[in-house]
Amino acid sequence: MSDADRAVPYVDRGEPLPMSYAENRCVALVRDPEHIFAYWDVDTETRVAGRPLVLRVHCLSEGRSFDIETDPQTLSWHLDATPNRTWRLEIHERLPEGGLRLLASSDEVTTPVRWAGESGAEAPAEVLHAARRPLARRASPAPRAKRHRAAAEDRRPVVSPTVEEGVRATPVRSGGL
Repeated sequence: MSDADRAVPYVDRGEPLPMSYAENRCVALVRDPEHIFAYWDVDTETRVAGRPLVLRVHCLSEGRSFDIETDPQTLSWHLDATPNRTWRLEIHERLPEGGLRLLASSDEVTTPVRWAGESGAEAPAEVLHAARRPLARRASPAPRAKRHRAAAEDRRPVVSPTVEEGVRATPVRSGGL
């Protein structure tokens, strides 16, 4: 077989994605209990003006906020966060007279609870299957005759005795494993 016969097939990948869509937008994504990734886009007029941008971080759980000054070309930021808190981010333009103009605001995001087994914190809830066995030990679906009975049990939340009061675990439906 010659090299011509082994030609790489052509793949049309279309036009490259633009660096900016020229619209005011701010998005916050929780990466893990201690980190939030933020990215934003601003309109062309703001970008061309070249004024500094300010990322305002609101911790809604504690009622505090702080600002991070960025240059107009910065489009994202990795933030250190506190676990089990609700956050909202805003992107502002710094005006020549020193004030701020709100460009966009993110939706609220909540960082999950961090569990550190060695530090004495309580262990996370163990979610049990309707057959009352840990999910990790379930090797095959229940026999067909037992599925109907298990389906009725699946409608009730199943909690482990180690779950804190007020926190419920969601059961896993049987037959889909």
